[in-house]
Amino acid sequence: MKHFTLLSLFLLSFLPSIMAYDVTTEVQKKNILIEEFTGIHCGYCPQAHIICHNLEEIHQGRIFSIAVHSGYYAVPGSDQPDYRTTDGDLIDSILGTANEGRPCGVINRLTHTYESGATSMVLGRSAFGKTAMDIMAEDAPVNLLIKAECDVLTRKLNVTIEGYCTADVPSEKAFLSIVMTQDNIVGPQNGAGVGDQYVHQSMLRDYLTPVLGDEITIAKDQYFSKSYTFELPKAIIAPETNKTVDLILQNINLIAFVTEDGKNNIMNVTSAKPTFSNFNLPLAAELSTTILGKSKKYGFNFFEVILTNKCNETLTSAQFDITINGNTQASSWEGEVAPFAKQVIRIPYQKGEVLNNNTWKITITKLNNQDVESSELSGSFSAPTTSTPELTFAIQTDYYAEENLFRILDADGNVVEQFEYEPATPKLYTETIKLDVGKIYCFEIVDICADGIYKGSYKINNNDGKMVEQNYSIPDVGCRTFFVTSATTPVDNIESTNLDFNFDTKTRLITISEDAQITLYSITGAKVVSTFGQSISLDNVTPGIYFVQINSSQKNILEKIMVK
Repeated sequence: MKHFTLLSLFLLSFLPSIMAYDVTTEVQKKNILIEEFTGIHCGYCPQAHIICHNLEEIHQGRIFSIAVHSGYYAVPGSDQPDYRTTDGDLIDSILGTANEGRPCGVINRLTHTYESGATSMVLGRSAFGKTAMDIMAEDAPVNLLIKAECDVLTRKLNVTIEGYCTADVPSEKAFLSIVMTQDNIVGPQNGAGVGDQYVHQSMLRDYLTPVLGDEITIAKDQYFSKSYTFELPKAIIAPETNKTVDLILQNINLIAFVTEDGKNNIMNVTSAKPTFSNFNLPLAAELSTTILGKSKKYGFNFFEVILTNKCNETLTSAQFDITINGNTQASSWEGEVAPFAKQVIRIPYQKGEVLNNNTWKITITKLNNQDVESSELSGSFSAPTTSTPELTFAIQTDYYAEENLFRILDADGNVVEQFEYEPATPKLYTETIKLDVGKIYCFEIVDICADGIYKGSYKINNNDGKMVEQNYSIPDVGCRTFFVTSATTPVDNIESTNLDFNFDTKTRLITISEDAQITLYSITGAKVVSTFGQSISLDNVTPGIYFVQINSSQKNILEKIMVK
C-alpha cells in the first residue's frame, strides 16, 4: 500500500505551551504484542488464532495480536484470496520466522534462550500465554496513547501518538511503529472445518510507518508526540498475485509500539480503533457469548455477554428484553463502548423458577435510549447442582498452578473464596468450605495463559462424602460450574423410608404417612409454601424445580421434585 503522509509532527515536553497531553505519567505494566505468523493452508493455525483471541479477551486492553500471513502456507490457490502483504513478508524475514513452521509467533520482540543454549525470538503457540504473563509483570519504561479519526468520504486517517517516558531507557533514540490490522475477513482456512467461511481476525493489512518504525527521541520524565495523516486505499493488493482484499474501514484496528532499534525489545504497545466522520450508519450492536459463558449450568443474577458496537456513535446505554422459558422481562445496561469496539458487559435479570433445562434469549430493544432494529442472542442452560453448604474440593494442579485462578463466586459474581497454590509440582489439594444455606454459587477456574491445565481436575463432594460433580478436562481458558446449597443432604430414595412419601404430578399433591412439617423451597432457597400435616397442595405453585423438606420425629429429609 502506498502511504500518503500529509503531516508529520514531533514535539517534546520542553514545549508544554504547545499542547496538553492525555497520556498518563503513572508507571504502568507492560502490554503485550503477539506477532503471529500464519497461513490459510496451515492446519494447526486456527489453534494459534484461538489462543491469541482468548488471551485478548481474558486480558482485555493488555494483549494485542497481529496475524501475519506469510511464507509457504500463505500462498493461495488460483481461486483463493491472497492475504500476504509486502510488509508482512519483510517483517517475517527481519524477525527470523521465514524459515520456521506455522504457526509460530514473536512476543514483544524479545529473544529467548533455550535449554540447548540456542537463542531465538520465535515461539510455538503453546508458549504464547506463559511468555506473555512473565512480560506483563514488568514495569513499562514508556506509556503510550493513540488517537485516530477517519473521514469515510475522503478515507483520510489522522493518527496521533502520545508518549511519556517513566524510566531510564538504553538510548534516547527509539523507533515508533504503527500497524493497521483488519477484523472479520471471511475466507478459507485449513484446520477450521468451515471451508471458505472462516472469519479471520487481527489480520495484518499494512505498516503505516516504515516496517522498522520512525525514529523518535525519548528521555525519562519527558513527553513525546508524533502525528500522521494517511490516505487509505479501498483494497489491499497482494505483492505477488495482485489479488485484492477490500479494506473495510469499520473493521480496522491501529496498533502502536516503541522498540529500542526498530527490531528488538518492544518497550510498550497500545491499540485503538479510529473514530469516523461522514459515516451514515444507524445505531446498532450485536451480542455474542464470552469464552467462560459457555458452561452447561448457569446461576448468576446476570448474563455475561460481549456487546459489539456496530455504529460510529459511542454506546452509553442499552435496553434488553430477556426471555427465559417463555417469560420476558426488561433489563438495561449503562457503560461505554467505543465505535466499532467490543466489551464484556453484565445484563442483570430476575431468575424466577429454574427448570432442569432452560432456554434463554436476549433481545436488544434500545441503544442510547433510541429504538433500534432488534438483535438477538439465545441459548440454554441446566439448573445448578444441589449440594450441602459444607463442601470438599479436591483440586489437582499442574506444573503451572500460579497461572490458574481457583475461586468460588456468589450469584452476583463476587469472590467468596479464592485458593492459591505453589507452582512447579503437580499436587492434589483438598479444601473444605462452609457456605451459606439456600444460595447459588459458582466454582470457577480461569487459566490466564489460555492453555488449559494439563492433567488437571477437580471433584466436589458433599459433607457426607457424596459427589456433587467432577471434571477431568480443564481446557483453554478454564471452566465454570454452579451449585445451590440446601439445608440438608438430599436423599437418593425417599420412598424407602417409613414416611411413604408420594408426589402426584397430575394432582400436584404431596402426601406422607404421618404428620410432619412439609415445606417447599425454590431452587434459590426461598420458602414457597409450608404446612404441618400429612399432605400439601401445590396448585398455586408455578412450574419449576423445588425442594421438599420434611421434618418429623423420625426423619429430616429433603427431596428435589419437578412441578409441571
